[in-house]
Amino acid sequence: LKLQFLYFIAQKTTTRIQKISAKMVHLRTTTVGFPRTGPKREMKMALEKYWGKKITESELLEVSDKVALQSLQDQEAAGVGLIGVGDHTLYDHVLDWSERFGLTC
Repeated sequence: LKLQFLYFIAQKTTTRIQKISAKMVHLRTTTVGFPRTGPKREMKMALEKYWGKKITESELLEVSDKVALQSLQDQEAAGVGLIGVGDHTLYDHVLDWSERFGLTC
């Protein structure tokens, strides 16, 4: 009898949750300014090695591509619905966008 009662309560609770979730608005998440240095600051270290002539430009760009791709994959895996793009930079995102808009000399 106790088991039947618990089953009855579980069914009623499930039905209520289903009705409530059907009425809920499904929100989409987004990120603005996701960290662009990499989880272990790979971009910073690669840039400093490049400035110190310890790695080549192609090696720097390889690290940059990996960090940018990993950033997108991490956000996708976390269920972010609207992922911002165009925020990855080698050094200065403000300078990058100023250049893109033709604001630099």
